Amino acid sequence: MALLDYQTYTSYFDPNHNGTDQGFLHMLDFLNTPRSGSAQNSAGITIRTFITSVMISFLYCAFQTSIFSLLRCKFKNIYQPNCYYIPDDVKLYPLEEGFFSWIKAALFHPLDDYKNIGLDAYFFIRYLCFLLVLFSGLAVFNLPVLIPVNYYSGYENYKPDDLIKYANGTIPKMTLGLDRISMSNIAPLYTKRLSIHLTMTVISILWFHGLVITELRNYLKIKNQYLAKKAQSGGRPELSRNSENTLLINNVPSNLLNRRDLSDVFNKLSGCKIKNIWFVYDYKDLKDFHINDVKLLDSIENLESKLITSKFFEIENDLIEDLSKYKYNKRLAGLRSVADFRVTFMYYVVPRGYILNRRLKLQETIDLYIDNRNQLKSKRSLLIARERGPLNDQKYNKVFIQFEDSFQPHLLNQIQISDKMNELDGTLIFVNPKDLIWENLSVQSNMQVFIRVLLGNTFGVIIILGWVIPVAFIGLVSQLPYLTVLIPFLSWLNYLPDYITDVISNFLSVILLVCLSELVPYIFRYLGYIKCKKTGAQVEVDVQNWMFIFSFIHIFMVVTISSGLTVIVEGLVNNPVSIPNILARNLPKCSNFFFSYLMIRGFSYFGNNLLQSVQLFKNLFVYPLVDSTPRRKFKRLASVPVYHWGSVYPTFAVLGSIGLIYSILSPLILIFCCVSFGLVIISFKYSARYQYSHDNPSENHGIFYPKAIFQLYSGIYFMEICLIGIFALSRDETNSANCLSHAFVTFVLLILTAAGQVQMNKMFNRLLSKNFPLTLYEPKEPKDKDESSNTKENQTTKVEHEDQIEAKQPNEDLFNDTFHHECFQHKNNIVWVPRDTHGISNIELQHLKELGIECSNQNTELTNDGELQIYSSPPDHIMDS
Repeated sequence: MALLDYQTYTSYFDPNHNGTDQGFLHMLDFLNTPRSGSAQNSAGITIRTFITSVMISFLYCAFQTSIFSLLRCKFKNIYQPNCYYIPDDVKLYPLEEGFFSWIKAALFHPLDDYKNIGLDAYFFIRYLCFLLVLFSGLAVFNLPVLIPVNYYSGYENYKPDDLIKYANGTIPKMTLGLDRISMSNIAPLYTKRLSIHLTMTVISILWFHGLVITELRNYLKIKNQYLAKKAQSGGRPELSRNSENTLLINNVPSNLLNRRDLSDVFNKLSGCKIKNIWFVYDYKDLKDFHINDVKLLDSIENLESKLITSKFFEIENDLIEDLSKYKYNKRLAGLRSVADFRVTFMYYVVPRGYILNRRLKLQETIDLYIDNRNQLKSKRSLLIARERGPLNDQKYNKVFIQFEDSFQPHLLNQIQISDKMNELDGTLIFVNPKDLIWENLSVQSNMQVFIRVLLGNTFGVIIILGWVIPVAFIGLVSQLPYLTVLIPFLSWLNYLPDYITDVISNFLSVILLVCLSELVPYIFRYLGYIKCKKTGAQVEVDVQNWMFIFSFIHIFMVVTISSGLTVIVEGLVNNPVSIPNILARNLPKCSNFFFSYLMIRGFSYFGNNLLQSVQLFKNLFVYPLVDSTPRRKFKRLASVPVYHWGSVYPTFAVLGSIGLIYSILSPLILIFCCVSFGLVIISFKYSARYQYSHDNPSENHGIFYPKAIFQLYSGIYFMEICLIGIFALSRDETNSANCLSHAFVTFVLLILTAAGQVQMNKMFNRLLSKNFPLTLYEPKEPKDKDESSNTKENQTTKVEHEDQIEAKQPNEDLFNDTFHHECFQHKNNIVWVPRDTHGISNIELQHLKELGIECSNQNTELTNDGELQIYSSPPDHIMDS
């Protein structure tokens, strides 16, 4: 691990070594994180050492897989939720209960069936398959050619006459271990053989581009067919809550924020096919009451459930089927009373200054709930009246317009609507109401948006460059003496017992580094929120871009370049031409590290993705304490996790880039790439189908895929730049540069690669968006001749549609609230408690009904053992329509 040389900087800045400059020098040393160049420590490792390090990961992966196979049928809510805990019409048929039955289902299930899960999931598995095909082809091309050339081009192949002539009879230091089959093994006598590497470089790049072009064409075909089918099926008029035909329009001028004028504008463009219009209002007051309504309802259910449970255990003493299970559930109920912080902590502040203390009584909670519910209904009625009437107050400059079919929103999303700047622009299609970020919809000023975007991007750059500081700090945790010198007030750590400092140095540093790594996607998602992204789908696309840059720098570059951060920055600023030389000196030494890294990552993703260790831990130790009410347990079981693709795609794009970089330098990496990606394909095919939700609110319909493919060009560019440096630095046995022509050819190849990428961007640019080509749209045929003959009459009726939209006065229960805030959609108002064999819950429900509160104990009960069971959804649960 290379740090800045402290004495060198000390003599340079201050020959007298005064304290001020020493503190500055310590900071320079601190910035040059111990991870810098750490990959070079693996140079020259033996095959035995490499296999030993990989076997540890393999055994741990085998352990995780075995535990998963054993627990898969026991914990169905973790490992097979899509077979049990989702609506019946979308449930999957459960797998057999055999130990290895899941492998066959994951390995041989057709890839095309994953389109039903969503294009993001389908194309991610296809992306892994693309990488597998890419590296399998490169392995077939490069391994038979380059490995023999590298192996037989080292110093050990010098003849005695060559040693006498070129090495003064001494045997030069020879490459050991796996490095003997890498490019770094080539001795000066055999540098002419680098022409073979140049040839294989050209072949590899042609293979890469051939696959990329083919796959982009396939992507367009699959995406367009999927979206066209979705557009046709999404145009059913009976689906009043359909969001597929809805367009979000930004920067609507104030004079158009009414139904009649908006209808006039868009009837000209869409042919009188507007179905619904939703304005965006200020929901602040209503939102506060909604939040407290949810909290107070949960509080009542929690207090009632605890009351019913405690009385149940008081009565249930004799008729017990399983004494051990009874005692366990009784102790668990007691622990819930101690550990339940939701009532005692979450409800301190409610509107109008009510203070809910730790000993909140049920009757007080009920009174607060009734009062809050009445005010919520009142404010909701006011909003309904405003939505129905011509009022223009408190409307934001965003509008949702629903059309009768999907052609109009796709058309309007691809054209310029207004002739004025910053007006009726920034349209957005395929908006899921659950995915909206309402706080960002309320931002009306374009200047404010610009400032927030600028701040978000600035913070993103600072995080990427400055992440070395927390990583270096964690590295210093394992070097306590150095840490206490850098931070004097921590000097007390030096006086701790050795066993405590060992724990701090080893265990704590690993835990902190893992936590720090897991924190990065959340930071970039928050920055996406700062940048006024209107949906979670937009945030995920933004995360993909930033996460790739972050991961590429910190996973690849920081651990590869031997110089510290300040030296790298200084060198690149002062002499950018030195980049090929820096890479040529550093990259070949790190191949062994990335051999291990790729295998370990493959095993870890395979095992972790299946076992879901965090969810298993929560299921065993956290959820039994949290599930104190039927509704809480139902929400947990019914909340199937979703993938955040914005942070998943970049991880494998970086691994693919690393594989491409070393495909020529050390072609053995191609085998490890194939094994690693093959394992991950199996695990993701299972988890995407059985463990994760098929309904992702932040679905982007596959646009992550082309971005991830283009991100692989980073690997191609780094490989070419490194080869330029290697060829330029190459010297023959007489110490003469003999591969400058190779360097020039590679430079030309670099220019052609960049030109090819630019050309492909021009070719596929607009086609890679969410929109599907309008030429694929097929209008629906009239159902009968009468419908066709009455076309003119229908058109006359549609002209009057704007008046119909204005004049409609629907019943409140039928009011279409699809694109209103959740606080407006909220309908859960039935207290749901478990029934029991002693009729305790019936007594409690009768008391609540007398107070005017709707309540029920259907679909849930306390068993004779005191276990809380639920059999279906809450009575007030609303399914998505």
